[in-house]
Amino acid sequence: NSTVQSLWLGDNIIGDAGATSIASVLRNNSALLEINLCSNRIGDDGATALSDALSVNQTLTELYLNRNSIG
Repeated sequence: NSTVQSLWLGDNIIGDAGATSIASVLRNNSALLEINLCSNRIGDDGATALSDALSVNQTLTELYLNRNSIG
């Protein structure tokens, strides 16, 4: 999708698998500016996937990860 700028998925319990899926989208997305992933039981593996994706994504300016299980 080239038009969605904000994605709010708080309190959906997507876990590491969901975060990894979102990370794969972030690698090729130039529209998303903001993602809220609060309270989703994301752990270290999901956080690592997101971090790797953000190393190539130059568009995202806000990422909310509070209330997760990131070490």
